[in-house]
Amino acid sequence: MDIANKDGLTLMYVVQARVSALLSEKESNFSVSDWSKEWLSKEAASTDLINKTGTFRRALWQCLQLKITPMLAGVVALADRNSNLDILFRHQQDHWLHQLWLHMLVSQEITELQYSKHLRSPTHHVELTEIPVTSEFSCRMPFSWIIYDQVEQLLHNAKKMPVKDRTNVASDLFLQSQVGKIISKFVNTPEKTDLLIDCYLHDFIMMTHKKCEEMKLIEHAIKTAALQMHTQNTAEDQVFKLTIPGIHAAYSAILGRIHNFSQIVNCYPAAVEKLDTVLAEQTNPLVSSDEMTLDVMALCLTLEQLECKSSMLDNQNERIKWLEQIQLLKPPVERILRDLSCSEEDSDIISYGAISTIQLLRCRHLWNRVLCVQLFIEHVCGTTYKGKQQSLGIKRIKPLWTMLGENSDFTRANSMEVIRRFLNSCNQSASKHFFGKNQTCNVCAEPMQNPVKLPCEHITCQKCLEELRDINDRKCPECQYEYPDDYTLMPMEESRDLILAHNHYKQGCNNFFLALVSELCFAEDIPPEPAVIDMLMTCVTRESKRKQHRTKDFTMFDDCIDPTPVVRSFLLQLLLRASVDSVKDHLQRYFDQAKRFLEDPDQFMELCVMYIQCLEDSYYSDGIVYQDQHQLRMIMEDLNRALEMFGGGTTMVDHLEAIALSRYGLMAVGTAMYKCYIENDASLSASAVRGLCDAAWKLCDNSQCKWPRIFLIRQICRRHGIDSLQTLATIPYLAEWLLPPEARADGNDVEPDRFIVSGRNYVQVRETLTKVVLGEDTRKLDQVISANNDPNHIKEVNMLLAMYREITMSNVHPEPARHVNDQTKERILQLYQQNPAFAAKQFAQMMLSNQLGMSCPQLNVTTNQDRGHQRLAAVIVQALIILSCTPDNALLRPLLSLARNPQVMVNAYFPTMPQDDLSEMREAVLQARNTRGADPNPVFWQCPNGHQYIIGDCGRPYYTARCYDCGANIGGQSHHASAGNVVARTNDTTRHGHILGPANGRRQEGAVPIRQLTPPSAAIIRMLTHISMFLGANHNAQGVSELIQPDVLPVNVPNFLWDHICADMRVLEKATGKSPDDCAVLLHLVLDSMAKAVPRGQVTVDGGLTSKQSRQAWEKEFARVYTTPLLSGLEDQLNAANNDIAGDERLGNNPLMRLVYETDIQEEKSLYSTPHIKDAPNLWQYRTRITMESLSQELGEKIAAHQEKGPQKCKLLQAFLEKKHHLQALRHLPAILKLQHLLIQRYQHSVDRSEAITIKIKDFLSQLPEGPVHNEYASLIDSYADAWNCVRQQLPSYRFEVGGDWVTLQEEFCSQPVDGDTSILSLLPGSRGQSVCSVALVDFLVYNTQNEFLNTYRGITKQNRQAGQKVNIHDISSAHLISFHPERDLLPMVMANCNYSLEVGKKTVIEYDFATLEKQVEERLLKGKPTLIGQAKMVVFREDYTNVMVFERLKMKIAQEPISHAVQHQIEDELKNLADVGDSLAALDLTIGFLVSVGGQPEMLVSDFMKTSLSLEVGLLSAKAQQNCQLRHVQSLWLLLSHTQAKMLAKCGQDPFTNAVTEYREELDPDSIQALQEGFQHMNVEIFACELFECIMLQISAKRNKNAEDYVDNAPFPLRDVLALYIEEKDGTPITHLADPSVFPGTVLVKHVLDVWKRAIRFLQAQRHY
Repeated sequence: MDIANKDGLTLMYVVQARVSALLSEKESNFSVSDWSKEWLSKEAASTDLINKTGTFRRALWQCLQLKITPMLAGVVALADRNSNLDILFRHQQDHWLHQLWLHMLVSQEITELQYSKHLRSPTHHVELTEIPVTSEFSCRMPFSWIIYDQVEQLLHNAKKMPVKDRTNVASDLFLQSQVGKIISKFVNTPEKTDLLIDCYLHDFIMMTHKKCEEMKLIEHAIKTAALQMHTQNTAEDQVFKLTIPGIHAAYSAILGRIHNFSQIVNCYPAAVEKLDTVLAEQTNPLVSSDEMTLDVMALCLTLEQLECKSSMLDNQNERIKWLEQIQLLKPPVERILRDLSCSEEDSDIISYGAISTIQLLRCRHLWNRVLCVQLFIEHVCGTTYKGKQQSLGIKRIKPLWTMLGENSDFTRANSMEVIRRFLNSCNQSASKHFFGKNQTCNVCAEPMQNPVKLPCEHITCQKCLEELRDINDRKCPECQYEYPDDYTLMPMEESRDLILAHNHYKQGCNNFFLALVSELCFAEDIPPEPAVIDMLMTCVTRESKRKQHRTKDFTMFDDCIDPTPVVRSFLLQLLLRASVDSVKDHLQRYFDQAKRFLEDPDQFMELCVMYIQCLEDSYYSDGIVYQDQHQLRMIMEDLNRALEMFGGGTTMVDHLEAIALSRYGLMAVGTAMYKCYIENDASLSASAVRGLCDAAWKLCDNSQCKWPRIFLIRQICRRHGIDSLQTLATIPYLAEWLLPPEARADGNDVEPDRFIVSGRNYVQVRETLTKVVLGEDTRKLDQVISANNDPNHIKEVNMLLAMYREITMSNVHPEPARHVNDQTKERILQLYQQNPAFAAKQFAQMMLSNQLGMSCPQLNVTTNQDRGHQRLAAVIVQALIILSCTPDNALLRPLLSLARNPQVMVNAYFPTMPQDDLSEMREAVLQARNTRGADPNPVFWQCPNGHQYIIGDCGRPYYTARCYDCGANIGGQSHHASAGNVVARTNDTTRHGHILGPANGRRQEGAVPIRQLTPPSAAIIRMLTHISMFLGANHNAQGVSELIQPDVLPVNVPNFLWDHICADMRVLEKATGKSPDDCAVLLHLVLDSMAKAVPRGQVTVDGGLTSKQSRQAWEKEFARVYTTPLLSGLEDQLNAANNDIAGDERLGNNPLMRLVYETDIQEEKSLYSTPHIKDAPNLWQYRTRITMESLSQELGEKIAAHQEKGPQKCKLLQAFLEKKHHLQALRHLPAILKLQHLLIQRYQHSVDRSEAITIKIKDFLSQLPEGPVHNEYASLIDSYADAWNCVRQQLPSYRFEVGGDWVTLQEEFCSQPVDGDTSILSLLPGSRGQSVCSVALVDFLVYNTQNEFLNTYRGITKQNRQAGQKVNIHDISSAHLISFHPERDLLPMVMANCNYSLEVGKKTVIEYDFATLEKQVEERLLKGKPTLIGQAKMVVFREDYTNVMVFERLKMKIAQEPISHAVQHQIEDELKNLADVGDSLAALDLTIGFLVSVGGQPEMLVSDFMKTSLSLEVGLLSAKAQQNCQLRHVQSLWLLLSHTQAKMLAKCGQDPFTNAVTEYREELDPDSIQALQEGFQHMNVEIFACELFECIMLQISAKRNKNAEDYVDNAPFPLRDVLALYIEEKDGTPITHLADPSVFPGTVLVKHVLDVWKRAIRFLQAQRHY
């Protein structure tokens, strides 16, 4: 029968048809045809089944039920998702919606349901017995979620079509689809169409927006947006009709605006009610049916309530609340205003129309006004001002608000003039406040500022006297007394405090002005009008009384003149935020004005360099993502534009811009080459990189300048290493043009000698050794060694380094003639052995024979050895030499021990290894007991989420409170702890030895601080630790193997450690932002320092590292002595070392080295003119790019140097940078939670762990059809992988809660990054095994990252930690998170706060404005962020769906009570045979399955529910059960029936526990049997058997989380104790004599439980109870 075309369908008919189709599919899956026809009768003929049911007919019926029920459950699960079945009950059978519902369900094409795909597990193909019904909302449109997915796929396909109106195309395609045809069949009148659209629109909003209170507003927005799109994309005469695809398209077009709206109403919830009123009244001009204005209306209402009110002026809390509200509003408001300025023509996006634009211009002015006042309050009325100083600023708030008016636009001169007048009035009022109303200067006639008393006793402003002195006027302005030339114009001593207070106030005003100019004058990177720039130019220079121009700080005030002219980059960097073309005249004017102060040509060149650096920074501020093909095309355009400007530029600014563009583009080219051709990065398009290289080639060949090609070479070598350049030069396409002719000379294969950093004595030894190799007498070498004054161990180090370099390294050459002959080696060895200063005789012999690698072959030099290997081996060999020759040194002892005698370190805590910090936290609290106010007896407890707190006094809880971290209930009442609160663990989980696991788990490792170590110091010390272990393994691999956890076989130890050393080098590159070559130089410098540096004072560290404290002390001292001095000023240290290396004569004047390290730059004055400036070598020098690592390094240097302006004022920035590596993963949290939600929906109850672990991510994605679903999963998984790789190294030591247990993640799970080969099990949030990874990741991001850092932030800023909003993690958006991308969000902030200054006679100085950067980090990322609460939702795997879980879920729906014993006996008496019990139990199982999902009234009879709700023909076969058992008795009834069935099966000799695990099947020994039989005589065995059976079913056999920290195998426990505890916990009646060992022997254990129950039943049968 053609079901799809049958009219008047019924639900029964449709369900029957779908089940029939599923049965047919199942039968077709059997490979043997005879079995497929007779499967039912053959399964029913099972002896066990017939014994259970009593007859073959009953067995046949039960078997059919067992097979049909999962299929019926599958149909119900499909049909009732999102309460879809309710639609049938709301409409009569003849209603068109009712019939539409049935026709959609009956269609396999629309509502796909396949036996093989949906009713069996994915890989094991086990038939599912439980299919969950998911419900996220109550739908109104039949199967709306299915329609949603199909329409999204249609729109995705329509976007690929070259048409403008894709919505109409998608609508036509929808009508041609099966669902469209069915809808068209039933929806044939306008009234039905309107109802259908309303129903679907409701469901669509619930599926996408999920906020019921905003339903009407979003509906109105979508309808108006759809009409707006129709008007925008179609002809005027075409009638508008809203369609289902039109709803999708409209929502997609306004999605960004809807997000803005939601964020606005989150800040101002009252806006929703007001907007509902506005829409209802239709009086607001923004209410329009032709234009979507919802977000604009919300913005207008919200901004209007931000008016500066008098209550805010008087109350600091009100001001703080006002500021916090502004901070929350900033993201959506600025996005709206930015979109208004940058709106583009796009048929898929709804931009702002005419009505919105008018109102948004008014909003922009109001927002500018609000922001201006906000900046003034923060800078002038903040907490740094106290008392009268603060009141001085507060009094100016209202005048500022009034003066600004309603048209505040700081890109225009009138608003900036208001600011100028306002600041002058502030300064005047402050002068009167501090120095008196009548004390005015007799020169400028203004209030006195910094008063100076002359010898004649008259008082005048300091700045006025200084200006008079500049024109040689040293007379008192009042009495004409001429003061001496050497008289110091110092402010009066008695006015010092007033002057300081006044200057502090003026500094606040100036900071306000700087912030206003930066944030509002150049908002959205659009330059202000020329008159404003003219005004700003007066803020950097000032004309003196002699008409001379003087420089000053960027300020409105004129008393900050520089004694020596200084050119600052602040205004230049602001101008460069805009398009260079739009401000070119201003840039040229700035350049000319700066040039006026620089007469020396070298200073002029410095100015050009500073200008180019600022231009480069402005390009970098956009962030570079090399995988972005659009960005690569933009860089190509920049290179082509630079070439055009070289040929057509007319001004100096043009030529400097061309150079900056070239540098920026060539830097990107070098990185793209490296990623594509060396790293083989698959994410980069080879064709796009080829096009980029073509543009670079064209620039290098046609710019008529040699320097672009040389600059590209420098970029590649200095960022990625010389070996990278040489590898690239072997690629034929690149070999054609990459290297200039002068870099191709002979000798390019000479590896630089980085040992040269050891100093001149080493060079002298090496040169003399070379002469010996060439035939000279060895006595000359002996004389050179004896002549220098180095200690003996340094002499030996230099000699061994020279031998390795000149003799051992010669083995790398394939030509035997270049090897050192045996006779020469023998002569050198003889000299070595005869020298009394040398001790390592055997070591020298091994080196000369190239046999350093005993167990570690990596130390031997091989022919044509890879240069990267040579570079790393040279570092290790230098470490080997130093650790072999250096005398015992307490600071080097851990490394010496690892290298020389590793066994002694078996109980040591290795440097830089992770640790458990709990004991340190506890110790800090305990040490504070003696301080005033501290509790003398603190006891540590844990909240339900694992956060620790303290209870004092007796240490037991007496009252309840809230956890600081998560808000959970803590404490308790009357010494009884609240649920989930336990005494905290006291054990320290820190382990000895090496605990990082395999190095392949460090592929994505970032640079992070470790304890008190900065990231570079941590990377260096970890690498030295691995090198020392590697050297130890060279002669004692077994000893080193014993130091490694998890175990590594001795034979694998060398490769294990070599891989770690390579990983350490990669981390060091990230930590310093340097190339492999520079990192190698840094390591050589550290090693040289280890050989030569003598620690100041007595070193008291424990070289055995026997405790965590001694390890931390050693790390701190080692860094202080050896790494921090080198890392401070690292750039200068590396430049000096590289210059020495490049200048090494041994390189034979290698032209490539000279080019790379810029050793022969000579300036010609003729190059300083405009046409020739591109040929100036200084403008093409290599420059280390500003990165987050360089910022951290700079801040670390300031902290290490104890500069007052650094650490004290930047604690928050320091803490942020230390945690940045983890914080940056927070932006992925919404995506991770969404991925978990989708995977739970997909796999709930349908897969077990053994199946999930076999499904790889790449296979999972490949099975999804191309389109939006595939793209969404791929994007979400990428986010998960990025977050996992950021934090996985910290997860093994992180404790979190899973199902009430506190666990840590196994190291083997954390050792691998997430990629395509990772199991899907890692993404599924579960309670044990690999599925715990997903739970751990969410918990770590929520509690250890967001919440912990917010606590740190609130502690630093002295805020109440309990303050602030709390948001459940399942309700979060990115606005709730400390969410940022390090390149796109943080780097522009760093660039904006990196300023350059050029003082006459000096070099350009780079300075970070740490204070402003810290403030921006706080404002943009931290302020207003909520504390997160809640935990990840768990997937229920098929094997975990046990009786325990079922009844736990049942109790959540319906509270359960036991049936009375009398009723139980009567029910049991009525069920006479096994078949009746089996039928009743089968019906009850089905009933429980529905109750778990839908719940019910506790007082409703079970039999009534079976009949009315489930329409079961066979229900409870006991009249007593039908009359007395209610839904609240379901668990008790199930236990009764199950126990009855078990007893009947036992009586028949069958096993009632077929699914029980083997651990509980052990039989009792004869003595225990006899003792138990005797004990039964004194017990109520009937109650005992019943309670024992219940304990077996609900506790003992329940699967436990074996990974949980408190998991204990209960099999060897005494059974009586376990049973007694179970009865006690459920508040049951204790069994008499159970605890008596003479009655119930202690030798009866839990592992005997099944045997005990069976013997109890036999005992009862023997007593004739059955």
